Amino acid sequence: LFRSSTRTVMLDSVMSNSNQSYLGCVHDPQTDTDIKAEFAAQFHCFENYALPAENLLVKGADGQVVADSVEIRLYFENYYGDAGNPMKVSVYELDSAHVMEEQQTYYSDIDLNDYLPADAKPMLTKVFTPTDYTVSDDIRSSSTYYNSVRFVLPREYGTRILRQYDCI
Repeated sequence: LFRSSTRTVMLDSVMSNSNQSYLGCVHDPQTDTDIKAEFAAQFHCFENYALPAENLLVKGADGQVVADSVEIRLYFENYYGDAGNPMKVSVYELDSAHVMEEQQTYYSDIDLNDYLPADAKPMLTKVFTPTDYTVSDDIRSSSTYYNSVRFVLPREYGTRILRQYDCI
């Protein structure tokens, strides 16, 4: 027989330092609190990545290169709750004048609204379920299938990125 004791300590925040991301909201009945998880991400190109030669890229009516598609995919291994329970995600463009610094330490009480332009509106909002019912059971149960959510962004957004950051 071992004797142990515990205590609860209320903190305003904890350091956010993880390679795991959480998304959603869970109600804690013990504290009658909603625990909300959201995250910010930045587009990133792999080192030594290069676009195909310009003559192989899609061109618009004006002859300039345009994005043929832009998408974000969130891959996940696990989820909490009902696989058929709908979730809603909104995708925003972060304010390029107020960026998160790579070497900075951030805490869980951060307000991501501080990193959005004042007049920010979502680029898109999507309702989905953790189980993608548009995919057959055979595919979902295969060893090569990964749970993911696909967010298709406006092509104009991709074109702006290509041109603004001189990717072509």
